[in-house]
Amino acid sequence: EESLRYAAAMDKDADLKVFLTAPKDIRAQRYANRDKIPIAEATKELDEKERLERESWKHMYGLDYLDQEKMADLVIDTSAKTPDIIVGEIITKLKEKKEKGP
Repeated sequence: EESLRYAAAMDKDADLKVFLTAPKDIRAQRYANRDKIPIAEATKELDEKERLERESWKHMYGLDYLDQEKMADLVIDTSAKTPDIIVGEIITKLKEKKEKGP
């Protein structure tokens, strides 16, 4: 996850900068399902992870990693999308951007 965030923030010359997002309740449910833990515990772990990552990013790069959403060429809410749909949206946007040119 961190490397994906890094790519959007740090690679100014990337062909396409993509930011994947989902509401906190969806992300917490995914954590709970993956780790087989109660949703309350997953939410607590997610909150702590985000707090630590935001502090680390601020210290290392001088920005809040959530600011990358503003830097992205494409923002995708992954809440109700399969990986195939997400990849399709990225490919479509990349093709559109390449057709437009610089």
